[in-house]
Amino acid sequence: MKELILKYGLVGIALLLLSALTIQSILKAKTAANDVMAQAILRKIANTLENYYAAHRTYPSSLESFVISEKPFFLKAYFEGVHSGFTFNYAISEESYTVTAAPASSSSGTRTYTIVTGGQFR
Repeated sequence: MKELILKYGLVGIALLLLSALTIQSILKAKTAANDVMAQAILRKIANTLENYYAAHRTYPSSLESFVISEKPFFLKAYFEGVHSGFTFNYAISEESYTVTAAPASSSSGTRTYTIVTGGQFR
């Protein structure tokens, strides 16, 4: 009986360790996916701003004019709330822009990403 308890106890411990490693891997994969998605959103925002500039020869003066423009230049309000584990902030003038994506928590992303005029990451 003692051997049976020892045998199943070791199996239980092995299963606990395996599940802990699996959960950790899943969380790392989710964080990596959030990082990739934040960069993709920044590229989308930069492309949208560059398209707006090409049509108007100026960048939008505010977020409202950016979203409400006659063409659907930008359909989603990325600057409100959390998107893919990141919050997005911007600074836009008629001649330049800076858009930043920061992790909403320490487990939702690995770093802050910034894209500037011309679609260049910093």
